[in-house]
Amino acid sequence: MAAWSEKEIATLRRLIAKRQLKRSMHLLPGRTYVAAVTKARDLNVSSVPLGERVRDLMADGVERTSHEIGEALRASKKQVAAFMRTVTNPDGEQEFHVVRVAPGKFPMLVYALGSGANARISAAAVVRKDPASAKDRMCNAKLDQRYRNKFAWWPRADVAVVSAMNAMVSAGRAAA
Repeated sequence: MAAWSEKEIATLRRLIAKRQLKRSMHLLPGRTYVAAVTKARDLNVSSVPLGERVRDLMADGVERTSHEIGEALRASKKQVAAFMRTVTNPDGEQEFHVVRVAPGKFPMLVYALGSGANARISAAAVVRKDPASAKDRMCNAKLDQRYRNKFAWWPRADVAVVSAMNAMVSAGRAAA
């Protein structure tokens, strides 16, 4: 295989830093993904850690949820949430704090750069579905009607299945 050119190495460094190597292999024609990873390892090129990328993103002062941070950095929400739990801990070195809790079925924490008091999840932030809503009542009424109507609820019996069951019962009686 041909030696790596300076242009290819610069492209490789740029793609690794942006964590886009796999998606952008077309920018390195004639090179495989494995070859690119091996070359990056030989050059001691590594991607920027998640923590640094989050700090760079949040430096603009915009409040974001872990989902928004994950989308912006192409990282999973789970990874971002785990990182944010460690850096919002008031007992340790608090780099970020929870500004507020966005209400919803699953409340989302909204983060901001800097230390401060963390907002708590309150019962008001958790929006629960009202079990006695109109849609539920209508659904329950339909189910009640089905249970009371003998013919609408149960499907028709298959003749072959009923015949087979009768034959098994009859055979069992004859053997006993």
